[in-house]
Amino acid sequence: MADQPPTYGIDAGNQEMVSGSRWPYIRPKDGDRVRFHFLTTGSDPWLVATKFHRIGEGMQARNILCVGSVTRGEEQCAMCDMDSTQGRRAMFGMWLLVDYILHPHDNPDEEGDSWGQKKLMIKLDDGTEKQRSVFMENLTTTLGDESVVPGQVKLLQLPAGRGQIWWSQFSNAWVQSQNLRKHLYELHRTGAGRDDTEYTLNTLKEDPLDESLLEREDIKDLPTIEEVFRGSLSQMPSGNAVMGNDQLDGETQETSSELPKAEPANVGTDDLV
Repeated sequence: MADQPPTYGIDAGNQEMVSGSRWPYIRPKDGDRVRFHFLTTGSDPWLVATKFHRIGEGMQARNILCVGSVTRGEEQCAMCDMDSTQGRRAMFGMWLLVDYILHPHDNPDEEGDSWGQKKLMIKLDDGTEKQRSVFMENLTTTLGDESVVPGQVKLLQLPAGRGQIWWSQFSNAWVQSQNLRKHLYELHRTGAGRDDTEYTLNTLKEDPLDESLLEREDIKDLPTIEEVFRGSLSQMPSGNAVMGNDQLDGETQETSSELPKAEPANVGTDDLV
């Protein structure tokens, strides 16, 4: 198991201060399969792809929105003047309604409930299938009237990836459907570190989002993604800052058109037994 970053001390505190934790981010771990419906159609302000400036290094690193990019030049970006290398990173964000998460291991929280064990049907490259044990974490939300409803609203924010390989999967999903709310999707993460992490987006089946959910109290007033991103401007440095870099998005890096390697679920069927 990869070493987990410490949750104590100045470095960890600084990271928490700039992590934007007021928003319910979804952060899959190695082996997790997040199954969800898009709340965005793919053509509305609940999905934005733009550029950020990366400031600092290591635990001190943070991403500051490039307002020049997100407004297409209508606003002047002070960070562009500071960042002489123009080392901006491409990132995107969107609102999701997460139904459940399939984990490779049971709940590590000894005080929490155990996650139900399932068998996941995996389709191999040669067309054969195999079963893999997974643990299902069903997500629910308690509303103001104390009623419990299925699914949790989550904010997904990711870098575009090398050669924009992660972003292109979401773009292609929209091209194929023209409305991202039409299907149930899976986001599968493999890898635990900076250099070996990959994300694979799979369309599982046609399963339209219930439009009435958009009026749910925890959904109807969600801010636009640009509003969320603009929250990073409060962390803009006041003086000279160390400009970071991001090898996942650098325009000078070698790019690849190959999709990440992962074990695809048995798409289009009920793959859990």
